[in-house]
Amino acid sequence: MGNGRWRAIAAAGEGQAEDTAMASGIRVLGIDDSPFSRSDRDALVVGVVMRQGVAEAVMSARVDVDGNDATEKIISMISNSRYSKPKQLGCIMLGSIMTAGFNVVDINFLSQTLKTPVIAVTRKRPDAQLVARTLERIGMGGKIPLVEKAGRAYRHKYYMQIAGLTVEEAKRIIDEVGAEPLRLAHIIAGGVVKGESKGRM
Repeated sequence: MGNGRWRAIAAAGEGQAEDTAMASGIRVLGIDDSPFSRSDRDALVVGVVMRQGVAEAVMSARVDVDGNDATEKIISMISNSRYSKPKQLGCIMLGSIMTAGFNVVDINFLSQTLKTPVIAVTRKRPDAQLVARTLERIGMGGKIPLVEKAGRAYRHKYYMQIAGLTVEEAKRIIDEVGAEPLRLAHIIAGGVVKGESKGRM
């Protein structure tokens, strides 16, 4: 944003998920989308659950390119996993509030529904005004309120838009896990769709 490797990662942590509050180290779900083209109907979204630097599980869903279903599909993906109970995940980490192009994730609704903090992480500062102008130009102006609802981006190693936690709490999570869950999700999604991953998170 080798199939053998992602299968091995998926196999890790096949046992029952523990309650994060009772475990040492925070359990983070990193979510990123696969490469896609504008002619594609949908795109693969991959989630990697990590704790203390170890991948425990992989989950996936498909979302419409430039669609409106990313929030719903992510909620469904997590709710149907063994990490569905509150506090099993300490944080959900997204590689931006947008996936599969302009399919905007409502990070506040996501956090409230799953009772889990959400951090959307990007290397570059999100430019809400530029995004709004682009959405207006391509006839998707109705998505602008969702972009604005995500709020300001805070700088700490990366740029973070947050929901369900304080800035200081988000900083501590970034300090502990970095963006490794996102990096793995990015690698897996690219490898599955293209046969080999390229680029970086």
